[in-house]
Amino acid sequence: MHQVLWLSLSLLVEGRSRDLSLQEYGLVGPMLATFIASLGIRYRMSRPKIRELLNDWVGVLLSVGTIDKCIREVGIACSPVVEELIEELQSAEIIHLGTKKENIAGYG
Repeated sequence: MHQVLWLSLSLLVEGRSRDLSLQEYGLVGPMLATFIASLGIRYRMSRPKIRELLNDWVGVLLSVGTIDKCIREVGIACSPVVEELIEELQSAEIIHLGTKKENIAGYG
């Protein structure tokens, strides 16, 4: 008989009605979960569209709930890094926000 180790990290997020948890077990590995999260957040794909893409291109059939769970768990995993970046930006004396070469100091 196989034993399964059930570990989780709970994180309270303001505005949520319940705690979210990051779990070390699941059907989806970290690379696929990160890919799914980037499709949902960066490329603004809906959960059903992500499901369709994964099925058509990779042959992986996941439920919309599993895809949603992946996106949420990646968000929890990134939370400490995001908090640190926000603190660094807020304490910086100069912040370069230009997106064009002409807007960045040293160009032009």
